[in-house]
Amino acid sequence: MAGEIFQINYENRDILNALRCHPEIEKTVLAKELNIAFKTLNKQLEFLEQSGFISMSPQLEIVKDRFYMCGISVGGSHCKLTLVNAQYKVISAEDMDKLCNKYGVFQQSFFVHRKNTREYGYKYFDTPDNLATLEIYINEIIQDIIRLDDLSRTSGAGELPPIISIGIALTGSIDLKKQIIIRSHNVRYLKNIKKEILLWPDTRYELKKRNIELIIDHNAKAMAVCEKFSLYHSDNKNHEYAGKKNIACFYLGSGISCGLILNNRVIRGARNFSGELGHIQIPRMPEFEGDALPKERCTCGRMYCMEHLLIWDVLGMSRDEFRKITSEEIK
Repeated sequence: MAGEIFQINYENRDILNALRCHPEIEKTVLAKELNIAFKTLNKQLEFLEQSGFISMSPQLEIVKDRFYMCGISVGGSHCKLTLVNAQYKVISAEDMDKLCNKYGVFQQSFFVHRKNTREYGYKYFDTPDNLATLEIYINEIIQDIIRLDDLSRTSGAGELPPIISIGIALTGSIDLKKQIIIRSHNVRYLKNIKKEILLWPDTRYELKKRNIELIIDHNAKAMAVCEKFSLYHSDNKNHEYAGKKNIACFYLGSGISCGLILNNRVIRGARNFSGELGHIQIPRMPEFEGDALPKERCTCGRMYCMEHLLIWDVLGMSRDEFRKITSEEIK
């Protein structure tokens, strides 16, 4: 269960993360990489196997359905929900549909159908135009997560993995340490919002009671971390870059941002604001210098922001038009 999972120590978490990055790694190589004695490693591996986290036969690997993590992305125009297994893989659309139908979760009327060409298990809903409605949506989703956690305690072994954590990714400036949304240019009402404000008192109580952790973070940085782990999966089309220590993930949604990992560390900056490319002011491209500037300003109030000129000059759209299109429709 979730409480049992959070009792593992940091050394065991390091082992799990190493196995996510190097599935089927030999024990001797793993001990060297983690800089621990082989005997100590064996003892920790035995604990993880007995607890159902890993399998050591025929090779070392994480048991993918030991637990789920829930991710919620809040964008300027739409939001999406997904579940990620213990190997950091998004569950398939088929598995998500089976789970929703079998247990009657994530079926609220605010969810909408969106075409998903990659068959990932995403559930979509339009971003509300006010904080109160967003709170309702998030709390109803979390109530379903709590219900799944309760069912995981009573179901047969391995039938329904517990959901051990929830991550909410948002645009704009996020104080990771204090867990505060400082400002989101594309969701205007998200300004100086503490994480606790998004949750009803009963929701906070139930999450704490079950040791289900909830974290908010910047969307591009969360994307970079997930992509870094995802690169190690052999079916990832960019798997050949799995050993790279430096990656940049560009986020093109209602705005533009970038998640940076340098020397295997997420670059956050002093205020967790690194990678916010969208609001860097740049000169217009020469071929557009004679054209009139858009009448509308950027969401930050200025006129020469990169994302503003990209939407207007390169894509030839208004911001409202840009919000409504999908990535498949961008040529």
